[in-house]
Formats: sequence, structure tokens, C-alpha cells
Amino acid sequence: MQTPLQQILYKCEIPTRSYSGRGMYGESCLAFVAEEPIGEVFARVLERVAAKPHVYNVGELARSFSYMKQDSMGRDQIYYFPGVPFDVEGPQLDDVD
Repeated sequence: MQTPLQQILYKCEIPTRSYSGRGMYGESCLAFVAEEPIGEVFARVLERVAAKPHVYNVGELARSFSYMKQDSMGRDQIYYFPGVPFDVEGPQLDDVD
């Protein structure tokens, strides 16, 4: 089952993936590569939460984002959430027609 964070990233059309970051000793977690400035990603997420405050737990999402880390992938940055699992079984953007 997808975490609320993965669900909202999906709803905001932000592709997610599994990632094992520095010092994670092979453990993987939820991640995304930002194809736009990170501030725009946050704005999209906040707009979605504000539009449906009865659906999303703001405190839980805020905690998830407070643990967010980033790594450089050449020209791109990957943002990842240690301890937040990635659900490969849930819907992915590639599943949307």
C-alpha cells in the first residue's frame, strides 16, 4: 500500500521511484527526481493539500518532508525519504493513459 506521501506525489504527477541513498546500507526508500525547481514541487503538493484538507494529514506529510534528503545525479537532483517505503505495486504515472 502506498504511503500518503507517495499518493500525493502521484496525484501531483511527480514520478516516484525506489532509491538507496548514502549511508542507507542497501535499504531503499521513496524518492523522486525533480524535473523542475524543488520550490515548484512543494507548491504543487501544498496546492493539492489545501484543495483537499479532509483527505491529507498535513502533520504526517510535513514530518515526511522534514526527513527529506537529496543527492546529486549529475545534472539532476534526487530527493529521497529514508524510512518511507516505496510501493512498487501501487499506481505509477506510466499506468495513466
